Amino acid sequence: MERLSKARNGYPQFFDFLFRSPLYKKYQISTDIMTRSYQETMGYTYQIIDGKEEKIPDVIDFTTYIDNSDFYILKAMILYPYELDYYCPYCEKEIGIRNKNSVEDSDYLKRELETIDNFSLREHEDYIEELKNKESRDRYNRFVEDIFYENKTFNLEFECISKHKHQFVINLKIEDDKVMKIGQYPSIYMFDRSLDKYKKVLKDKKNKRDLQRAIELGSFGYFVGAYTHLRRIFERIVNGEFERLISGNCITYKDEKPIKQLSTVDKAKLIMDYLPKHLNDISVPLYSILSEGIHKLEEENCEKYYNYLLEAITIIFDQQLEMKERELKEDKNKRAINKANSEMKMK
Repeated sequence: MERLSKARNGYPQFFDFLFRSPLYKKYQISTDIMTRSYQETMGYTYQIIDGKEEKIPDVIDFTTYIDNSDFYILKAMILYPYELDYYCPYCEKEIGIRNKNSVEDSDYLKRELETIDNFSLREHEDYIEELKNKESRDRYNRFVEDIFYENKTFNLEFECISKHKHQFVINLKIEDDKVMKIGQYPSIYMFDRSLDKYKKVLKDKKNKRDLQRAIELGSFGYFVGAYTHLRRIFERIVNGEFERLISGNCITYKDEKPIKQLSTVDKAKLIMDYLPKHLNDISVPLYSILSEGIHKLEEENCEKYYNYLLEAITIIFDQQLEMKERELKEDKNKRAINKANSEMKMK
């Protein structure tokens, strides 16, 4: 099971993790104590070295015991007084969103538990580590008991800083040393702006529908279904580009195998030079993933493949957007030059 800290690191922004991570996915919370070491100069002594008096610093090593990253992230999610710029689905723009649950002076937000010098630590290291792990576990249990409701759930509440103060809620549930998101409003889907960003290149209604469905299923953790919809989009993109290049005599096909029997991966390999460079760089592993039968994939693997394929598809869409923007600029420039030329001839 994925740990909470690792899951958080998989998202660019903290609010990405909060608002866009899937429902019902459990994350492990470790309470094993962590340590941070540092040195401090306590003074100086003077020694005669090679006939010269040298000033030698008296350095002592210290070890600080701190909360595990998993436990600290859970506490910060609930209690930390953060206000970050993020997309508000109601305002339809980036705006400050604040945590309404914040408790600025909460003792739980202190991460450092104790600092011990290494002279004392050497004599009782095993005992101290065992003691600190127990203290951390007890601290976690108290936190769950104090903060979460009797049914082990908690509602994270947020609001945007606009005059409308739009409200957001995320429902968390704790099960022993695991946490999961069991509800959210607005929905995860409303925070995804892929359809808006790519509407200029999503002319194919089937692609638009499959992308929407993939995002919806992914938001609920149904990654086998979500991945299936993304595969369909990739297949249409490759098949459409292949047919365009063949019909336009941009590429020639000389193999004995009939074109109708070519798989999407076969076609993608033939038109590799016409696909984004990034896809060529990852072509071998990507095509290996695409060649795997859906029935052989497990939910956990499909989550990874879904994220990889979604990124690959958006890279294609990004390239198509850039091409459209360049064509518009070229057309605008062409018309401006023709107009200037006509005006000059009229003089």
